[in-house]
Amino acid sequence: MRGGRVFRSGERAENLLILRVMKKLSLVGAALSGLVSLACTTVHPVIAGDVPNTLTVIGTGEASGAPDIARLTLGVEARSTNPEQAMNDASRKMDAVIQVLQRAGVKPDDIQTSNFNIHTEERSIPLVDEDRPVATEGAPGAAGAGVSSREIAPAKGPAPVPPPAPPQAPPDAPGREQRVLYYVATNSVSVVLRDLPRVGKVLGEVVQAGVNHAWGIQFERENPEPLVAEAGAKAIVDAKQRAAVLAQQGGVRLGRVLSIAEGGGAPVSYGYARESGIAMRAMAVDAPIEPGQVRVRQNVRVTFALE
Repeated sequence: MRGGRVFRSGERAENLLILRVMKKLSLVGAALSGLVSLACTTVHPVIAGDVPNTLTVIGTGEASGAPDIARLTLGVEARSTNPEQAMNDASRKMDAVIQVLQRAGVKPDDIQTSNFNIHTEERSIPLVDEDRPVATEGAPGAAGAGVSSREIAPAKGPAPVPPPAPPQAPPDAPGREQRVLYYVATNSVSVVLRDLPRVGKVLGEVVQAGVNHAWGIQFERENPEPLVAEAGAKAIVDAKQRAAVLAQQGGVRLGRVLSIAEGGGAPVSYGYARESGIAMRAMAVDAPIEPGQVRVRQNVRVTFALE
């Protein structure tokens, strides 16, 4: 008996068992809490000399080659006071241009409509005064050669009253002009020409067929990847040479390459030509066209370890 309470032997054993289970559960809970704490913590060990000294340089490489395709945009334009007529005229002109391109060997897959548009345009047209008499030379033998053939007999009696003055033209239409609303339809196609020696001749033929607008000639390589790879290899060599010079100047020894990042490159075309408007209409049948060269420039970022 403790504290005035009598414990039976069976009850005492049961209480001791409960105390032992609770103690074990407490230990397990503490262990789980430690695991959760470790899982939520990122350990960053710091070791002296673990991060090497580095040198980062930018290398540049360039490769060039002859183009094998030419891209250009050709357009026709038609104008009428009737919108349907303007659209039909533009379509008719473009059909003639496409026929010329196909006869020149351009495949249908290399011809694509890039724009079809119709808009209004207002123009002022001078009016012709039909009431004004037209002077002509007199008949042979008539007195006063060069006098108007419309003879007017002298009036008898009082002089006739002059006609009233014509109304003044509005400020926006000086000189008796009439404003006319036109509908302008344009149709354009993007074309890929693969026979480069015949580009000038094809341009002259499409101009004669009705083309009155052209948006440049861009010479390209259809597959620029070989040039890109060549430019990238030259960029790596350039980066190594730059790093070696800097390391020598800094009194350190160049180590292994740690990382290489491509800085990007884009093909740069030369031999660009542009003709439009009146210049296109005046183009010769065989216009001189020089394709030039296609150049690709590539940049790389290289990081070296220093020993």
